[in-house]
Amino acid sequence: SFSSMSAVQEGIDESGNRECWKESVAILTKSAAMDENEAEALLADGLNWKAWAKASPFMRKYAKPVQPDAEKLKEALCWLKEGPLELDQDQLQYALRDSPKVFLSSPEDKYEKALAAAPKKFKDPSVFRDMLLIDPSVLDCYYNCDVGDEGCSSECGNCWVAYERR
Repeated sequence: SFSSMSAVQEGIDESGNRECWKESVAILTKSAAMDENEAEALLADGLNWKAWAKASPFMRKYAKPVQPDAEKLKEALCWLKEGPLELDQDQLQYALRDSPKVFLSSPEDKYEKALAAAPKKFKDPSVFRDMLLIDPSVLDCYYNCDVGDEGCSSECGNCWVAYERR
């Protein structure tokens, strides 16, 4: 957990989303079998509240934390367990701890985009899953500058070509 959690809680309160935040923490705690403090810290990171809390008062105007949505969170966690990734409890915890921004918000959409952009050798869903279990951040690789006519679009942080060169 990080030291700015009280700032996150103040921001959540100011946004009027305390109840939804609490519900989201409870869902994550139960679904991922983790304690409340860890679940809250992962939500804060995954929904960009951690970055907001660490920003200066001036920069907070430009930070865009995502409001918690308990139903969408429940759907995302259910998809991670029951969808094509079929993550077990340990795998789910590992993925959430490694890349909360990627896994807590629309993982199904990210999976489809990452698989569509993947190089041929990773296009098989079981091969992609095996790779994701080693490095969960692969779910955020939604671009491939080697495919199509676009070439490089300065998406290196999300590009398969850059990923393979890491």
